[in-house]
Amino acid sequence: MQATSEVKVHLDEVDKCGEDLQVALDGLNALATLAPKIEELSSVVSYAAFFTTMGGALGSGSSTIRRAALRTLRRFMRDGDSDFVRHLVFYQVAYFISRSLEKDKGTTAERVEAMRVVRRLVEIDPVLTPRCIIQSLLAIVETRDDSFVRIALDTLALLAVQNIKGVAQCGGMRTLLNALVDPTFSDQHDSLLAGVLYILNHPQNRAYLRPHTDLRGVFAALTEGPGLAKSWTGLIYLSSDPSGMRSLVLSLTLPFPELHELVLDGIMAMFHLPAAAGKEAFARRASTEAGRTSGPSDHLGLGVGLDLPSRTFSDRPNLLYNYLGMVLVILVDCGLIQALVKLGQDKDDLPNFTPPVFSKGEEREGGEKEKEDKDKEKVSREKSSSSPPPPERQVHNAEIATKATVLLAELLHLSHFLLPTSQCARLQTLPELMCSAVSFNLTRGVRMSASAMVGNLHQFSHIKGESSFFDFHLSLIVTGANKWRRLKGRNRRLDRIDDVKKKIDWGMDDKQLLARLQQTQILATKDYSRWEWYTVTEILEGPLRNPTHLSTALQTKFIKRILSFLRPSNLLFSAQSWTVPNMKYVRVACLLLEVLLAESEGYKYLEEKNPLVFQIADLLRVEVEGVPDKNGPRLLSPERVLKTMAREYFTMLGTLSSTERGLELMKKFKIFNYLKSMTELQGRDDLSFLILTSLDYNISGGHSRVILSKALTSQSKVVRFLATRHMRVLLRAGVANFSAWGIEFLVIGMSLSVLDEAVDEEECLDCLISKQPASVLAAIGRPGRDLLLRLLSTEAGLEYLSRENDFISGALQYWKETGNLEYVTALDDALSEAFSAPGSEYLTKHVIIPPHLYGELAKTAKGCGILKQSAHHLELLAVLRDVSQPPLARRTAMWALGHIASSEFGLKLLDESWANSGPGPALGGQLSSSGSWMVGSPRHPTSTHKRTPSSASSSPRSIASATQGSSATTPRLRSGSFGSPPAQKSPLRRSLLSTPEPSPALADFKDPREALREAENVVEALVRIAETDGCFAVRGTAVYVIGMVSGTEQGRQRLERFGWDTPCHVNSHVSLPRDIRSTPFLRIDENEYIDVFVAPESETGEAQGKESIREEIILWVTNLSNHITAERAMNALKRAKVKHPSEFRKAALAKEILQMLERYRFRLPVRRFVYSLLDDSAFDRSFFAALANVRPVARKGTWTLAVPGHPGKP
Repeated sequence: MQATSEVKVHLDEVDKCGEDLQVALDGLNALATLAPKIEELSSVVSYAAFFTTMGGALGSGSSTIRRAALRTLRRFMRDGDSDFVRHLVFYQVAYFISRSLEKDKGTTAERVEAMRVVRRLVEIDPVLTPRCIIQSLLAIVETRDDSFVRIALDTLALLAVQNIKGVAQCGGMRTLLNALVDPTFSDQHDSLLAGVLYILNHPQNRAYLRPHTDLRGVFAALTEGPGLAKSWTGLIYLSSDPSGMRSLVLSLTLPFPELHELVLDGIMAMFHLPAAAGKEAFARRASTEAGRTSGPSDHLGLGVGLDLPSRTFSDRPNLLYNYLGMVLVILVDCGLIQALVKLGQDKDDLPNFTPPVFSKGEEREGGEKEKEDKDKEKVSREKSSSSPPPPERQVHNAEIATKATVLLAELLHLSHFLLPTSQCARLQTLPELMCSAVSFNLTRGVRMSASAMVGNLHQFSHIKGESSFFDFHLSLIVTGANKWRRLKGRNRRLDRIDDVKKKIDWGMDDKQLLARLQQTQILATKDYSRWEWYTVTEILEGPLRNPTHLSTALQTKFIKRILSFLRPSNLLFSAQSWTVPNMKYVRVACLLLEVLLAESEGYKYLEEKNPLVFQIADLLRVEVEGVPDKNGPRLLSPERVLKTMAREYFTMLGTLSSTERGLELMKKFKIFNYLKSMTELQGRDDLSFLILTSLDYNISGGHSRVILSKALTSQSKVVRFLATRHMRVLLRAGVANFSAWGIEFLVIGMSLSVLDEAVDEEECLDCLISKQPASVLAAIGRPGRDLLLRLLSTEAGLEYLSRENDFISGALQYWKETGNLEYVTALDDALSEAFSAPGSEYLTKHVIIPPHLYGELAKTAKGCGILKQSAHHLELLAVLRDVSQPPLARRTAMWALGHIASSEFGLKLLDESWANSGPGPALGGQLSSSGSWMVGSPRHPTSTHKRTPSSASSSPRSIASATQGSSATTPRLRSGSFGSPPAQKSPLRRSLLSTPEPSPALADFKDPREALREAENVVEALVRIAETDGCFAVRGTAVYVIGMVSGTEQGRQRLERFGWDTPCHVNSHVSLPRDIRSTPFLRIDENEYIDVFVAPESETGEAQGKESIREEIILWVTNLSNHITAERAMNALKRAKVKHPSEFRKAALAKEILQMLERYRFRLPVRRFVYSLLDDSAFDRSFFAALANVRPVARKGTWTLAVPGHPGKP
């Protein structure tokens, strides 16, 4: 009662806004303060009284009063309170909000409050947003110099996502598409594009866009064309358009190099390839693929060794491969390969390959000399008739040719493991290029250009092939010496030369050896700058491997002087700058230590006769104890470690730790004790990194692993991070017995990401199960539980987790209620992140599928039994067959079923369930309480209430009810976008060049219900969904799931029956249509375009058009919408304002003008001019009465607003 009286008192105060502005302002502020305390406004005061009073305040001539009224309205708006919004629209308060929103620059504060009200209205119930507000937003967006243009565009885009009908009826879709190609809004293109893709995803929304017309402008601008294709919705929509993707490829044939560069960069971004530009692009890409080190800084960088490929991690399905494979097939069908071949044949092409050239007097066959002379004359005539392009243009053309060659090489490499055998073979032949390279009907320059391109492609393929072998990486990063040695296996020719040289060096006699030692100049002088270091390296790699030759060398000064150069006390090696040329000293040092430690004589020499190892140990002791050096900074001070070769003493220690004798030396001089203490030095993370990356971890029982274990549990976050990162490097490099000791270290350090990669190896997984880590991993949260799911893939892990406090039963309940939905959301986020941020230097190349409970259980027979007993798969099959379910529900079911079908046991289980399940709800059945289908039972409409985890049921609606009203592809909006929508809206081996067989005529199944009715099993159902479903996101998910099913032999055989082939690389988990032209996958059902229409005028109950001056005013206002007649109409209205001022104070005229502004498009300056004509006195209580007489229209016991699509009740 007290709240009621207070509200009424304050409303009375607001009514006095025409008498005392301060009293009205105090009343509005008091109402805004009371708003959070009032749960239901209608229980305190009637909506009529409230909105009538608020309307009077909003019509006040004071901007302060209007701003306070807007703030009060916003405070009374609550989430989910659609009833308040209905009444706000019913009492025509929206007209006043639009009026405040369109004010000029002098009322910025009022416009801010009005925009806040609009945003709040859109968040609560966007469907109820009236046309007048949408028209205001459109007018602001089309005024580029308005300060509210960006926030208005964001609001309009958010409204279009959730109320496409209302925006389209006002002509807003064209405005959004124009903004998408406007460089003024370049920073908002991502969010706008996400909104457009969301609209295109649903078949009912596509009716508001003209088929293959509205998006052509977006694609032609080349600003968002490639970005538009980086999603299943955009890819399918553009590929279905004859002028879509094909126009992108055809643009490469136009004579515009700048256009070529833009298109090539866009295509590279589509394939997640870094853009290569310039003459050195090919060499740079080649060196990158070969894994060469460009300088010593790479040795220090935190990414050292992280580019090593995982030995088993690549066996997991990578979702990007499915998308990239489909894009590659589509672009190849559009002629991309032929276009790249033409671009790459430039006369100033890459000089890496020189085709054979005949000598001047060499005989040619078939009269080639005569033909070539004629060709030369023809070329000379062409040159004489046309001037050559300027040098800048020639350089630019050469860069385009380089980029085209690199892109073609990358696509050829991708096709090897993404495309089926028949499609890959046709692509790899490159008939146009090969014909140009060997045909003598063409000019010599064309042949040379084509031959050069073939040579470069061959070289690139060779480099990519070498970098793909894991054997190439096995010895990297594991020991210090291997960092500076040429690895065997990279170059066969050099390997054969090395073998021959070693045989010769091994059989060398003493005289020959001494002669070689003399060649190094070490025996002749102590000046290391005059030594022949290359010869020293050859001797250490060759003759001194022979124990006899090593004994001879020890009797000379050869080894003594090298070790003397390396000793820290002499300040020779340690004072050198840490540069690439000086790395030859490190290589010699490591090789020499290997040679000496290989024999007992050399070991004794290091232990007793040479103080090198002792001085290195003393160097570490001084740094640990922090003893100051009188001669300046210590050798291992931060500055010297950064700039000098003193840091490479750790590399020498790594060589010592790689042998048993070296470990004995390190123990004798207490080096490991110093290294352990050094890893704990505060602020010396640089030393910790050097220690961890230099030591060898192959020898069991050594102290190296102890130091690594201590670093994993260090108090320093940086040290723990570096240790964890190096554990991943050791795992990928294949360090000895990693499963025996590495898993224990990772469990202690809780390095979940490395553990997740390690358990791909069966030995590591068995070791993790033996550690019984359930309690530790479960306490970590979601990442730990995901790792526990990996244990269910084996019988031992399943048995272990069955004993752990009902882990499996709890997991089944969790995944049934919320886990499946959270899984799909996480995948959508990962894919959105991979497809976003165009132009970024780092492009995501992997979206690995995380473990799924049903998929892990289905890998064992016992797990399938548990899954069968739970009957979860029956509910998922029912949701899959019901095409009336929301897209997110069907996608959730598909992901779960795909995981089950990705194993032999699971596919067999689904086959049995599919045959026995009968028709689903989409086929006229209903799920009974017992879980079986009752054919012919009446169907009930799907419940639209929002499901909570506690309301889970055993019906097939358990997933669908939680996602009712949600969308699979709600755009992921980041900061700066227009906000997040509410959650509720939210072989047989065929002949290589054979013609592909057409896929089955699945296009005959127009209706998805009919397609699913004919499906014999779940695999066929997935294929039919991928080819006939109306929602593009559902089609894309079906493609992902089909790729998972292709991981089994039985799944591949079934997919081939339905026209989907799988690459010979089984682990790619990709399956693509056999013939992209005949498959219905890229076809879209035609929708009847819903054009923009104007709401019919309401019956006013008044005599219209009796007064001539009123008719003239309405006619002049109408002419303001035409820019040709606007100026004359504006002058006429000004004169009418002077002659007949009373007419502009009438509420009836204001009502008609506002309705015209609501129905028709007017520019913002014009709308402001119209508002300036109407006096504030027109917006009084009589104005509400005038509006109330015409706006509500009674229809069969309810009422409906005149604005189409805005139902409600008073």
